[in-house]
Amino acid sequence: MRVTHCSPFRDAAGSPRSDNRREAAKALGSRWKDYLKAEDAIIENLGDNLDDEYQLICNGNLLEDGPDTDMLLIGPTGMWVVEFVHGKGLFKASGDDWLSYNNNTLEYIAAEPNPILIARANAIYDYLHSKDLPVPWVNPLLILTLRPADIQQFVVLDIRELDSVMSATDVDMVAETLRPFFTESAPAPAQAPAPTTFMGMSTQQWLIILGLALLNICVLGGLAAFVIYINSRP
Repeated sequence: MRVTHCSPFRDAAGSPRSDNRREAAKALGSRWKDYLKAEDAIIENLGDNLDDEYQLICNGNLLEDGPDTDMLLIGPTGMWVVEFVHGKGLFKASGDDWLSYNNNTLEYIAAEPNPILIARANAIYDYLHSKDLPVPWVNPLLILTLRPADIQQFVVLDIRELDSVMSATDVDMVAETLRPFFTESAPAPAQAPAPTTFMGMSTQQWLIILGLALLNICVLGGLAAFVIYINSRP
């Protein structure tokens, strides 16, 4: 599976950026590291079960001036707009609705991201069809990040078992059509080269030691010369 990262909190390889931790905490909250690890587990699970015919765009914007989505999965069996739910609770599906259990009313109610997610999927579908691209549908998908193991079952039963609806060329055309709206993550900041060491010390440290040794030799030599001079006087 080919992966493109667009998050400002990751580098191009998907690793958390060390120079953007404060901004990540402001945007995602104090548990931002846990959220990124949960996303990593989902990406890894998808990658283990899908080949390079599939493309995964992470945290890319949806169309011009649109909101970003957690993931957009494009492959020969279709497209999915993915949003993560970082939370605990009871959830169930009812037709096209995604429901969560409300402890106050003691009943299942529509989960808040559901209408937003459906609207995003519909917007992507309409845009791609305006470009005459052969996309039969764009499915909205909510994923509970606390249960990444469920992804494997979803991939096996709901993605790989579907009939192909797009060719490899179609998949690449869809990704390229949407790519102008994505800002790919920057490469990791360059690391300063590690200093050359000998016996655990750098060249600079050895030069300092050598300088101190020469200074001691000069002091001791001068002291010895002074003692010899004193002793040689009549």
